[in-house]
Amino acid sequence: MPEPGGPSSTVVIRRPDPDELTRRWHEIAPILSAACERSRCYEPVDVLMLVLAADMLLWIIEINDELVAVVVCKAQQYPRRKVLEMKFAAGTRMREWLSPATRHFEALGRELNCDAISSTGRRGWAKACDAAEVDSVCVRDLRD
Repeated sequence: MPEPGGPSSTVVIRRPDPDELTRRWHEIAPILSAACERSRCYEPVDVLMLVLAADMLLWIIEINDELVAVVVCKAQQYPRRKVLEMKFAAGTRMREWLSPATRHFEALGRELNCDAISSTGRRGWAKACDAAEVDSVCVRDLRD
């Protein structure tokens, strides 16, 4: 049996069309669930609505036709720069897809005329993505 991520593994990163997205939502939502729960700003259904409204872009990552990860991003225009903001990246087998995904999203950022890519996530993502950790996000919950 080939080693995971070896020469016979094929990583595909693509945007599902709306029909496929809704048909496969039962597979996609559980992958996004932990990332959404951690953010406490979204539920998976909120992400679905934003993607269908074209406010966010959702990409699926498949290895040998198996859905292993989901990435959600948005090109955000600021007064002085445009940034591809990585909202969520969740899934399994990250060692196999991280490098191709990094190249893919760098190319997407350039295609969308972005001059930076940003993400908010757990510590370690900056190192994993060969990026500079610029700030940290502090959250003080005001709910009881």
